[in-house]
Amino acid sequence: MILVRLSRVCYLFLKSISLPVNAGDNDLLGGLTGLSPNEDGFDELIPGFGGSGQPSNNEFGVDDDLDSLFNPVELPRESDKRRLWEREKIIKDRMEKAIADMNNRDHQIQTEQEERSRISETLDGEIKLWATGKEGNLRALISSLHLVLWPGCGWEAVSLTDFTYASVKKVYKKANLYVHPDKVHQKGAQQKYIAKKVFNILQEAWNKFNKEELS
Repeated sequence: MILVRLSRVCYLFLKSISLPVNAGDNDLLGGLTGLSPNEDGFDELIPGFGGSGQPSNNEFGVDDDLDSLFNPVELPRESDKRRLWEREKIIKDRMEKAIADMNNRDHQIQTEQEERSRISETLDGEIKLWATGKEGNLRALISSLHLVLWPGCGWEAVSLTDFTYASVKKVYKKANLYVHPDKVHQKGAQQKYIAKKVFNILQEAWNKFNKEELS
């Protein structure tokens, strides 16, 4: 049965490509199958083929195989190829830019961390020297604030003798304007570091002052 099917497929292939089927081919097919390709009963030997000699839908899928084998394949046009190439290039460029931006951010973060580490080693000693012995003493901290702030910041020193208890709140708010993080975001790295440290120390002292005043 398999031999009969193969013979039939060969016969249909020759017909589909418009090649003449000569007497020798018929004899060969007849010798293999025992029937002439045009004889009644030849098609009936092969499941899925009718008496018309034309293939039909069958369980073996011969029709589908022949259609996919002999139908021409549509190749992509040049315009389609170019659009595909342009799309791939856009995706590639975006990926490369995203990777470059990420590398730049990582490098910037690393540089800032190294700068903060270097600054802390230099300035922590000066800030500690200013705050030592004055922990929680808001008047003493503000009266010596000019010793820790950077030159040119605009802060004017306040004498401890002129720093009355009643004016503590007013002077504290004024000092806050020089060291508050929102006021120094355009300053250099050293100025921002000093301001942050001083702001935290003054705020802690202010909280203590308020508790003592309310008690």
